[in-house]
Amino acid sequence: EADACYSIQFGIDGFPIICGGTKSPDFPLAAGGNDASHNGDVDGFVLRIHPFSFTTLNGTFIGTGDYDQAYFIQTDYNNNIFVLGQTTGSMPITAGCYGQANSGLFVKKYNATLSNLIWNTTIGTGSGEIDISPTAFLISDCEQIYFSGWGGAVNHLCGNNP
Repeated sequence: EADACYSIQFGIDGFPIICGGTKSPDFPLAAGGNDASHNGDVDGFVLRIHPFSFTTLNGTFIGTGDYDQAYFIQTDYNNNIFVLGQTTGSMPITAGCYGQANSGLFVKKYNATLSNLIWNTTIGTGSGEIDISPTAFLISDCEQIYFSGWGGAVNHLCGNNP
């Protein structure tokens, strides 16, 4: 099946963390991740890799029954893992988080071993479609979230689609 890696980030422990998307229901995740099941045609994934043996230490799928891709990752001082991606599925918004239901961009925060999803939100127009193609992602030292991308109505007017 088709697999793709889109981003790599090194945690404060020096271990590489990668994210991407897969169509493989048997994609090699380590046991103990937040979501061990492939949920749809394309699911996002995050893997924490040992820097010397290159074995998968921790991993999780990110997916609904629809299209999902994980494009960027960042870590904080506690080695928590933040993920930015796209979805055409319905992802819940954690209570107390800013978000727009039924939107095509997600941001998630996991603990360092990817075993616990700390919070999830979705951002966009609420149209059920992907509004933005992400191009950059940053978590500040104060855990402020910055991202950029392209897409939206202005691109449709020019004949481009996000």
